[in-house]
Amino acid sequence: MNPSRDIKDIKYGHDLNAGPSSVSSASSTANSSTNPLNERKISLFSLKNLRPEEVPPEDQLGKCRLVTEFEKLNRIGEGTYGIVCEYERSHRARDTRTDEIVALKRMRMDREREGLPISGLREINLLLNLRHPNVVQLKEVAVGKSLESIFLVMEYCEQDLASLLDNMSVPFTESQVKCILLQLFHGLEYLHKNFIVHRDLKVSNLLLTDNGELKIADFGLARRYGQKDMPMTPRVVTLWYRAPELLFQSKVQTTAIDMWAAGCILGELLLHKPLLPGRSEINQIELIVDLLGTPNDTIWPNCSKLPVLDKFHLKHQPYNNLKYKFNWVSAAGIRLLNLLFMYDPMKRATAEECLQSSYFKENPLPCDPKLMPSFPQHRNLKREADDQPMPARKADSEPERYSIKANALFEVSAAGIRLLNLLFMYDPMKRATAEECLQSSYFKENPLPCDPKLMPSFPQHRNLKREADDQPIPARKADSEPESRSQILHFNGNKFVPKMPKY
Repeated sequence: MNPSRDIKDIKYGHDLNAGPSSVSSASSTANSSTNPLNERKISLFSLKNLRPEEVPPEDQLGKCRLVTEFEKLNRIGEGTYGIVCEYERSHRARDTRTDEIVALKRMRMDREREGLPISGLREINLLLNLRHPNVVQLKEVAVGKSLESIFLVMEYCEQDLASLLDNMSVPFTESQVKCILLQLFHGLEYLHKNFIVHRDLKVSNLLLTDNGELKIADFGLARRYGQKDMPMTPRVVTLWYRAPELLFQSKVQTTAIDMWAAGCILGELLLHKPLLPGRSEINQIELIVDLLGTPNDTIWPNCSKLPVLDKFHLKHQPYNNLKYKFNWVSAAGIRLLNLLFMYDPMKRATAEECLQSSYFKENPLPCDPKLMPSFPQHRNLKREADDQPMPARKADSEPERYSIKANALFEVSAAGIRLLNLLFMYDPMKRATAEECLQSSYFKENPLPCDPKLMPSFPQHRNLKREADDQPIPARKADSEPESRSQILHFNGNKFVPKMPKY
């Protein structure tokens, strides 16, 4: 008999998957050894020789490694069904065997007394079978001192999209937004082709590496689907990204709920703020109606029979305001948004259809992921109290709009500062020439200069029709004569003082 078992097969000293040739029994004895594996002796009773056989300590955990083999670095955040990570209050960790930086996610066992929760088993099972560049990878499962301490060892990503949006001083360009969305659609296409619906897409569950790769993470609410009209709970997906069929309490869920969330993410990246930041489910419905108009049975068959609409009357709003909300976005971009925000889940665009959208084939073209800018790792910055968890975004707790910190200083590398110093030398003879500037290391470090063809396009302000076409464009102040004394000063009774600007 081979006493070795996987961690899921041995629980509290019993073999849960004993075959016809063996029956499990257990005995626990006190042990003064400091090794947690020696604190409990596990024996399996064999039907072959009718004798109990003690399981060696090195085999009690099966293929799982001890979490003590990972050195703690810092804590980051918390997922739907896991804390990342509560082991000695750490999250980012170093594998002492390989020196690789990984992420540890502890499975929540708060209310479990007899094994792993079904949601945790579902997440482990899904992640172990998923392998795609745009889906976060589960490397292995590690365990702590007791069988209740189970950790997921996952690949580490330097950023999450929510932290970037909250801290970046310069918003993403449209070219970079397209790069992010293309990767998101590739990941969703892979998930949906494997009959998996994520059910919790939001910017805080999208991770970015320093190479510009996007990873879909947190599969705590993910489910396999396939059985027609399989009922599921409607209280999934964070409120700001929740599809109308979920708000109206439909129990039938398809991949369309992920596509609605992807549309909300696209709108948030274009607006640089949340698109539908509802404070309650009723308020969320009102925001959707204000943006897209009131749904009816014509555009969404049988919607009036949904549980909420059976008792709740929506206000009459006949207009789709997407074009006015995103008045700078091209017609192809508005068309993609409309397809993602279709009320009828059966008509909503799929990930495969989105990848074929002309929006990603027009200027500005999506930039290469390797040309995505790099950012400070805000999640790893040392906090005043290391034992405090990273504060959650408002979308994950109390809904509230956030704004881009426009007055934040843009961080320039040492090479960039060196180039500025050379250009601002007092001595003209020492000032850098154009040829010397072209050789600067500032242009050879990340983020690399983008291709001119990937530069964003802008409205042609010089060609806009003026009220009087025969009037010349007014000259800039620096190109004409300076302002008169009366324009920049005013007399306060005693002397002339500068005018205060009006805001």
